[in-house]
Amino acid sequence: MIPAWKEEIIIRSFDVDCKNQMKISSLCSYFQEVAGHHAAHLGLGFEQMRREGLFWVLSRLEISFIRFPEWNDHLTIETWPSGHERLFYRREFLVAKEGGEKLITAVSFWLLININSRRPKILPLPEGIEQHNAGRTVMQVMTEPIPSPTGGETVTIPVQYGDLDLNQHVNNVRYMQWITDLFPVDFHYRHVPVFFRIDFKQEVKANEWVQITKKGDGKDFILEGKESTGQMTCFQAVISFRET
Repeated sequence: MIPAWKEEIIIRSFDVDCKNQMKISSLCSYFQEVAGHHAAHLGLGFEQMRREGLFWVLSRLEISFIRFPEWNDHLTIETWPSGHERLFYRREFLVAKEGGEKLITAVSFWLLININSRRPKILPLPEGIEQHNAGRTVMQVMTEPIPSPTGGETVTIPVQYGDLDLNQHVNNVRYMQWITDLFPVDFHYRHVPVFFRIDFKQEVKANEWVQITKKGDGKDFILEGKESTGQMTCFQAVISFRET
């Protein structure tokens, strides 16, 4: 068993934005894909878990940006599970450019969910994996909860065909697209993200709507998404920028 998984990628034209910087949503797509490959190698991949009546759900993701990759950059994405925290499986990510320059670090927390009951389940990782990776973390995560953005501006977004994944709910990458699209193009030209965190609270399915509230001071923003009735929180997020 390989305790830490590495894949090399080349940033493609559709991975970058109008500034020739890798989109956060594209980055998260790569995280999801590479993590899935490693999980399959460990015997805990999508197809293997389906046969057990289970599926993986991303619960939380934190990303620290040192520098954004650009079109045609050759990158290495390394990922490894670093242990359990109650029901949550923690997984680290390290993105480096050709030559070893560190560009991005990220930490994710995952739940293993029963397809029918929608309740979490714990399965042991293969023997020796947690011990090998013990203490190997890429960044310190935030410990405080994200507050609600009371009094912020709110938009309503319908869930459409392109938002859904194989688990019949909105894919986690779609939330990143919704969030970054809430900021005007001119703002993106003048700012670059340095930190992003999102906590997923409730799955969102077809024919539902998400009300997203955003509040910030120009560089630091908090966001919250609620499902159609406004009663249940779907996600909470923090994104911080610096001026370019």
